[in-house]
Amino acid sequence: MKVKPDTLLLLACLVWTAAGANILRIGLAAYPGHLTALNLLLSATVFLLFQLLIFGRLVKKHTARITGYGQERQFFLKFFDRKSFAIMAFMMTGSILLCMMPQNQWLSASAPLSWGIWRNIPFALLGLVVILLFYRSARQHQDRAFRWMWLTIVLSFGFYIPVVLWADAVPLIGILMIPKTCAYVWTVVIGYRAMKKEVSG
Repeated sequence: MKVKPDTLLLLACLVWTAAGANILRIGLAAYPGHLTALNLLLSATVFLLFQLLIFGRLVKKHTARITGYGQERQFFLKFFDRKSFAIMAFMMTGSILLCMMPQNQWLSASAPLSWGIWRNIPFALLGLVVILLFYRSARQHQDRAFRWMWLTIVLSFGFYIPVVLWADAVPLIGILMIPKTCAYVWTVVIGYRAMKKEVSG
């Protein structure tokens, strides 16, 4: 079935809205024990920054891609490019298969840590793909604004993985969440500088 570009944009909007709603659902489920005005303000600030500096730019990029198709009508699944479909298929298939394994012991009060790690492998591999895409894109397009974005993701994963693996046994390792947060801040600064340059230019 082929549709017009406006319909293709609407499909993309609905898919990403559903994905965002699921993330929101997960966040809200974990929030009741931390529900304070300050936490709500901090959460809203982080979401706003990432929307303005990161996701907003992605929306513009993919909107331009969809509206730039030469033909009047396009196959209805072309709201994603091939890379996006491949990544989504891998993530969904891998995550579903791993979660279905009986070794997860979902009904046990002490589920094995090893399978918690296995379930996060698709997420880690996706992070690796994102790192490679940012690195290659910055080099190909000589994008000085985003030339270090890949490194911020590397640092974020690098500081987070030890926390996941060993924080229960060695609580002091949890302090690595501080430099992980600094990597996030660096990501936001990169996006802010790029947006500022784009507006002034």
